[in-house]
Amino acid sequence: MMRYHHIVAPHYDDQMSMDLLHARMIGEYLRRTGINRVVEVGCCWGVSTAAVLEALTWHGCAASYVAIDPEIKPTVRTMLDDAAMHGVDIVALEQRSLDDDALNKLVDSSTAVILDGDHDYAVVREETDRCLLNLPACIIYHDCGGTGGGLPGPSAVFQDTEGSWNFGGVRYRLLGDRLARPGMRTERGLGFADSTEIGICRDFGAAIALKALGADWSGSGPFPTYWESRDTQARWRGCR
Repeated sequence: MMRYHHIVAPHYDDQMSMDLLHARMIGEYLRRTGINRVVEVGCCWGVSTAAVLEALTWHGCAASYVAIDPEIKPTVRTMLDDAAMHGVDIVALEQRSLDDDALNKLVDSSTAVILDGDHDYAVVREETDRCLLNLPACIIYHDCGGTGGGLPGPSAVFQDTEGSWNFGGVRYRLLGDRLARPGMRTERGLGFADSTEIGICRDFGAAIALKALGADWSGSGPFPTYWESRDTQARWRGCR
């Protein structure tokens, strides 16, 4: 996220922003899988958007990104303009969710969809079911499986457990992570429903977290939880 660090840095601590390590996990996932089409529902200040766009500009030609949010903020628009100048096909839609028109035009088997907009269960369930009709490469959920309360949709849909879905003959492996929110008595979760077979595995989770923080890791589990203190945040902000 070095490319857009200066744009989103003032919003790293905002309670509406995605944790930086989780944003970096998404970026590394896109690099590893080669997925270069992303639809992001819910951008807020753009912390996750920064990681996605950096990965897409790294991919180069034929990359595309769709931002869907009721209010696309100036920080996000600045990054979209820059990515467009570097060859990423950009679409910005100021709406709450994926409607049928956007879904059919923008989501296919080569697309990663990030769901981080409306967190009501009925909305997330509908978004998931409609996305699965187009068999995307991956659906990524933010705010799932954490202990913060008030985010029942992603938690209930994803359930933050390892396992799999089978839909339309496609198997989606499920893997989730939770990070403590500094200064808050809560956790926030990130979940992947991945069909690529190469994108998500325990070793991959360890590797991308290690790369993100330049740290050693000898623990177990799908993703190590590094973000325990302000010191760790400071290390991450150095964009190692």
